[in-house]
Amino acid sequence: MAKYSEKQRQYAKKWDDKNLKRYSVAMPIALAEKMELYLEKTGMSKNGFIVSLVREKMEQMEQPEE
Repeated sequence: MAKYSEKQRQYAKKWDDKNLKRYSVAMPIALAEKMELYLEKTGMSKNGFIVSLVREKMEQMEQPEE
């Protein structure tokens, strides 16, 4: 039994296309392997981890310098 109908899949793709921007990330294999170990330990997804890092960095940039 299909988890999602074709209509649901089309709606999800349309929503994604309108609301999300996708990036491809290249990094050294050793760094990627370290990240994957960290993600296994924490249960985070790659996407969630990268988004959290970007948000953290953007918040730091918005803080006034002392």
